[in-house]
Amino acid sequence: MYICTPKNTECRVGQSVKTPPFHGGMTSSTLVRGTKKAPEEWSFFYFIMITVYVLRSLRSEIYYTGMTQNLDNRLKEHNSGKSKFTSGHLPWTVIYSELHADWATARIREKYLKSTAGKIWLRKNIFREE
Repeated sequence: MYICTPKNTECRVGQSVKTPPFHGGMTSSTLVRGTKKAPEEWSFFYFIMITVYVLRSLRSEIYYTGMTQNLDNRLKEHNSGKSKFTSGHLPWTVIYSELHADWATARIREKYLKSTAGKIWLRKNIFREE
């Protein structure tokens, strides 16, 4: 068993178990003492956020809901015609976005926003402010 915290990227091993690669593999009956700093390339696992977004077509006044890790790049893809549905309604602008910690919760929220109840929520809370 090992414990990693995202704030300081330190891991501690408290039992005789297989440890992460930066601890050196299997520990024997002795406990690993102290902590070792996690490699820099491991730190990105802690800070990936998934964005659920709603776009509005400036030409045909329709809406599109999706999710991505990088909203700026995804908006560029939509506006360059790389998406089949959105290519027929260019250009697009972001009218709403929210961050989620993982894909599962982001997908649940995206499905909600695409549902009738979600569209009513968007109409009451977001579209009114435009």
